Amino acid sequence: MQIPLVFMNFWAQVHDLPPGFFSEVVARQFGNFIDKIIEYDTK
Repeated sequence: MQIPLVFMNFWAQVHDLPPGFFSEVVARQFGNFIDKIIEYDTK
C-alpha cells in the first residue's frame, strides 16, 4: 500500500540571525519562501 504525501508540517529553526531580523515581517517572508507559514515565534 502506498499513501501519497500531500501536506506535512515541519518545524524550522533559524539560528544566529542579526538582531534586526527578529520580527514578524522577516518570519513571514521566510515562511513564504518555503511555501506556507502556520505560526512563528520570535522569542
